[in-house]
Amino acid sequence: MAYLTVKGEGVYEKIIEKSRFITYSFCVTTPEQAKEYLDKIRKKHSDATHNCYGYKLKDGTSKFSDDGEPSGTAGAPIFEAINTSNLVDVIVVVTRYFGGVKLGAGGLVRAYFNCAKEGLDNAEKQEFIECENYVAFLSYEEFNACNSFFNSPIVKVKEKEFSCQVKVEFCVKKGEPVEQRLASILNKKPPISRLYTSFEVF
Repeated sequence: MAYLTVKGEGVYEKIIEKSRFITYSFCVTTPEQAKEYLDKIRKKHSDATHNCYGYKLKDGTSKFSDDGEPSGTAGAPIFEAINTSNLVDVIVVVTRYFGGVKLGAGGLVRAYFNCAKEGLDNAEKQEFIECENYVAFLSYEEFNACNSFFNSPIVKVKEKEFSCQVKVEFCVKKGEPVEQRLASILNKKPPISRLYTSFEVF
């Protein structure tokens, strides 16, 4: 299992019928983080006509708002752009400075959807992969023998501690035969324990 989200903050700007639209996208993992980012944009653009938004988390939590635009013309199109982009753990805020030309309900829906979608298309992405986390306690000889495994592309080493032995905390993509791989290197049952499951960027 894996999911795609944005990396860092994406900013995209477009003028439609003299109105200025600024699209912000940012990776969030909780409703609290989404609110914090929204408050930041609202403060930054406190003079804007509207700060409409939508967000979707990987656990299915979602929310969107028209922020004063006619009902259904801003928040829902922004949220649809997120769904169309197959992204989760992301908030999109579209700030609008009204330029004097009314777009009508249909025009607003198109404007907010297109600005959100184009903003997400232009944002940098990152993929999170479901992983199993392990800890290994190895002698220095065993650690040296396993060095090629720990340096392989399928392994992400999180922490190493060197004392009377070597403690290695690492993760691999879920489903990888870790114990078999290490057993073939060490010619015995590997001294490892599974810790927990997480989503990681490789």
